Amino acid sequence: MINLTKGCKSSDVVNSDCPQTIGFEFKAGTIFGKMPPYEAFCMGGSSSVRGWSSCDLAVSKSFVEGTAEYRFPVWRMISGALFADFGSHLWSQDDVPGKPGQLLKKRW
Repeated sequence: MINLTKGCKSSDVVNSDCPQTIGFEFKAGTIFGKMPPYEAFCMGGSSSVRGWSSCDLAVSKSFVEGTAEYRFPVWRMISGALFADFGSHLWSQDDVPGKPGQLLKKRW
C-alpha cells in the first residue's frame, strides 16, 4: 500500500485511521445502425475525461474511456486524489449524422 501522509506511515496505524482507495474504471460503447445526433456519445466532463468541459472533446458514435485513481487523507477532513483519465472516440466522430463534432470544432 502507498502511504503518502505522515499519520498513515506509522507501523501501528489501523486501516480505519488511514482510509485510502485505489480505483479503476473502464467504459466503452458503440451505436449500431442509424442514430439521431442527439444520441451520440459526448466525451469530456466530470464523469468522463476530467479537466475538460462536458462534451468538449468529442461527439461520437463509439468511444472508450478509462480512469485510474488513488485517494488518500491529507489532514483531518482534507483528502487528496491522484488520477489519470484517457479516452478515444475511435475515429467515429465523422459517423454522427450532421457531423456535430466538426461543426462545434471538437478537439479530436
